Amino acid sequence: MNSTTVISTVDNITLITLQGFPANVGAMSRIFDEIAKCGINIDMISMAPTHGAYTGMSFTISDNDLIDILSFVNAVKKRDGYQSDRQQRQSQNFDL
Repeated sequence: MNSTTVISTVDNITLITLQGFPANVGAMSRIFDEIAKCGINIDMISMAPTHGAYTGMSFTISDNDLIDILSFVNAVKKRDGYQSDRQQRQSQNFDL
């Protein structure tokens, strides 16, 4: 059997990964609709296996859209009350 492997590269592409993203179609649809409203074109989408109700989701954009996507992600974090894992651990109170 003859097989051929082709690898291509594209310059000026940025990979964005959202960790701990809700693993449901509604949340994914909303986030991509909001990105589209910002005028950001997504080239490729890849999802990691789900872990309970959450997943990791990656997508690529043009380098030219990097500032716009960073602004968008920061606005979503503020709006949705996102905290990193470290911030969540620091804010937890334990009673003994």
